Amino acid sequence: MKYRWTILSICLILSTILTVFVLTNRVDHIDNGVYDTLMEHDSRATYIYFRSATYFANVYIILGIAGVMTLIALIKKKRIGAYLAATLFITAGTNQLLKLLFSRPRPLDIELVVAHGYSFPSGHTMMSTAFYGFLMYMIANSNLSTKAKWVINSIFLFILLNTAISRVYLGVHFFTDVIASILISSCILLVITYIIKKDNGKYFSWLK
Repeated sequence: MKYRWTILSICLILSTILTVFVLTNRVDHIDNGVYDTLMEHDSRATYIYFRSATYFANVYIILGIAGVMTLIALIKKKRIGAYLAATLFITAGTNQLLKLLFSRPRPLDIELVVAHGYSFPSGHTMMSTAFYGFLMYMIANSNLSTKAKWVINSIFLFILLNTAISRVYLGVHFFTDVIASILISSCILLVITYIIKKDNGKYFSWLK
């Protein structure tokens, strides 16, 4: 990626600024505004849609799929499986560390699903960004046609964004939680994919 370090710097700066604003309670109007806007379209169908969307970031589902992919990669002697596992491990560890460090309470009295722990950053959003972002990188570097790459990665991006929105709609996270989560996971992905590139190997041929 030509502008990797520029993008990484931007993500780091924006996530840092957003974190400072969250800690100093300067984002309430943004969080409340986004949530109120989502609630303007509230309905039974909307609830079912976003309730379903959030399952795409379920930790057990992601780890299950990642486990199968890692096994396939190991069988085919591709180190990409180890990189995927490392990405998810680092993301999960970073999320838990930041939750404990900032201890931001979840939104009060509006959650539509049960959620535990602190609010900032969003574990579902960080894991989905790391997982689907990694898959997008794999697809982009595969032997698939350009059209297939665009179609598949558009689907992954759609899932990722819907997952982030679902966490806000369901009342278990603030809007600023999910934005910070996407930025932080993007930083992790940029570093991991740089290491993969420097490792200089063809890891994606099993996608043929």
